[in-house]
Amino acid sequence: MAYTVSRPGQVNGAGSATALFLKVFTGEVITAFERKAVTLDKQLVKTIDSGISATFPQLGRSTSLNYHTPGTDINATVVNANEKIINIDGLMYDAKYVAKIDELENHFDARSYYVNVMAENLAMQFDQNVMSEVVLGARASAMVTGLENGTVVSDLNLTSATPATKFTAWKAAILAAAAKLDNAYAGQERYLAVTPDMYYFLMTNAESNGFSFVNKFFGGEGSVASGSMANALGFTIVSAPNLPVTDLTAKAFHGVNAAKTQAIAWVPSAVGTVKVQDISTEINWIPEKLSTLILTSCAMGHGYLMPGGCIEFVIP
Repeated sequence: MAYTVSRPGQVNGAGSATALFLKVFTGEVITAFERKAVTLDKQLVKTIDSGISATFPQLGRSTSLNYHTPGTDINATVVNANEKIINIDGLMYDAKYVAKIDELENHFDARSYYVNVMAENLAMQFDQNVMSEVVLGARASAMVTGLENGTVVSDLNLTSATPATKFTAWKAAILAAAAKLDNAYAGQERYLAVTPDMYYFLMTNAESNGFSFVNKFFGGEGSVASGSMANALGFTIVSAPNLPVTDLTAKAFHGVNAAKTQAIAWVPSAVGTVKVQDISTEINWIPEKLSTLILTSCAMGHGYLMPGGCIEFVIP
């Protein structure tokens, strides 16, 4: 015999029998993966207290020698010099309004998460701006007479569908870049930024002769198991998900057409950043909006300094 049952979990006696039952909060909030800049500690950074720009002096080399003849005057020579002025782009920001009613009813703190992802957003734009300047520097002429121009290494096989051909092309391109930096006397730490796909391609592929970026010839420090690569051919190789590889000419600052760019290489003195305000966050209650405004901002500028220390890898 059928009978009527009161279902306390239903809304007005209809629908799901568990609609009104308590949803247990686990105490865990699943958030997006953190994004980190890869160029922050790989360049020259100058912080200013006020102003719109900073100057980076550039000095050339002495290239002439003389042998002194007794009784004659000494002939002095000139060392060429120039300067690079990097302007502050402007105040870059990310903002979020959080309604008071949402904060009252929410069972977890969203503010800290918003602050984190907003700072990450600015950091990633910072990163891409710096790498875009490396691309621009690789295409530029020397700013000091007698120093080296930027370098563009072009090879169609960098994107070959045949792994062995592609690997050989990358090895040759990186060797050419290393030689270029040697010829420019760029003996500093050297960095090579590639896309994540290329990073793992270089790690796991080998030619028929057994050449690999992870083996005893490169310090034995790389590991396929841990997914890391040690220095290879003098470069510290970094995986850069936001490497400029598209047409970015429409950007307000540091625009560049990088549609054919496959990777970049540089030395720390080749690119610089000027800061008048580092990434900071303000939290303000806005009464007329019944919301809290979370504002993260920074004021920075970026620019290439020494084209001879900038290299771009492209397909023709």
